Amino acid sequence: MHPKDASTLLINSIFMDTSPKNWRRTIPFVSATLAVVIFTLFTACNLLAKAERIVLKNGDLYNISETLGEKRLTLSKDVKFIFAERDGKVLFGKGWKTELNNETEMLGETELFALDLASGTTTLISGGVVDAIMGPGLNAYYTDKNRALFYFNLEKPVGTKKQEKVLFPSISKDGSKLVYQKLNTDWAPGEQFDKALGLTILDISTNKETQISKKADDWAAIFTPNGKKIIFASVNEYGIAGFFSMNVDGSGRTILTNKDQKKFTNLSVALPSERPIFSGDGLYMIYESDKQIWLVKFSSDYTQVDQAKRIAYGINPKWEIQGQTLTVVAVPGQSGEDGVITVDLNGKLIR
Repeated sequence: MHPKDASTLLINSIFMDTSPKNWRRTIPFVSATLAVVIFTLFTACNLLAKAERIVLKNGDLYNISETLGEKRLTLSKDVKFIFAERDGKVLFGKGWKTELNNETEMLGETELFALDLASGTTTLISGGVVDAIMGPGLNAYYTDKNRALFYFNLEKPVGTKKQEKVLFPSISKDGSKLVYQKLNTDWAPGEQFDKALGLTILDISTNKETQISKKADDWAAIFTPNGKKIIFASVNEYGIAGFFSMNVDGSGRTILTNKDQKKFTNLSVALPSERPIFSGDGLYMIYESDKQIWLVKFSSDYTQVDQAKRIAYGINPKWEIQGQTLTVVAVPGQSGEDGVITVDLNGKLIR
């Protein structure tokens, strides 16, 4: 039985007899019992709030929990990426084949696996994968080295091709749409992305694409939680990258950070190394940039950034209590901490 259910039953049983003759002898018992109940609820809720973390460590996945300790989940020594985690599933990449030179973007591929946390089983989804994301209902997508977009469901992980030339896709909160940079039709692996066509939204139910921008410099787009806006990276008039926002129909393009900057300085707002994560209310966004954890606070209409600051050193930030605290995989030697730490929105170490 869940602690809250047990407490509810106890409280109900205490107050079932409410006749006046029983109040005098009941009140002291009620007071003492309520104290126990409140303490139990507080403790239980704290334990529930201390979310377990799936982390990549020494080439394997580990589950780190304050209550259960550290548990190794894979035995390969060759896990390179955690692409996505939700609903008791983890998408991860094993192995990485890559080439890197001055004339090309990074070219590489990995084997995509799905891990079921309940059973501990892993399933090979596909080889030759570059990126992967998960949405609600165990629906997921990946792109291969040719930037073709594939759909699969984790209950039946067989990939179905949906689109071509898709770069950095992200999924809306309700799972109905994807947004990504659309590459030029003649793009080939190893080429740069400077001829990309612009940001594009895919309606998943109809498989229809709608182009909402025409700039190759627009990339790394994500939906706001309400699904009405897109937050993305682009460059200002001087070529300095920053965050932008716009409506899902492509209107209302607004620069949010590094607006008038002619060069990148220590006062500039860094861009993410991985997909940012919004808080449940959509006002805050957290992300890692070069092993620094950033917090960005938006106005309610996403037309300005009210606050942007570094709050920790580490990787893989994740909300613990929405809009209040987050957990971070600390980077030894930079943060002075090791393992998973919890910080508040000011970067204060909680544990």
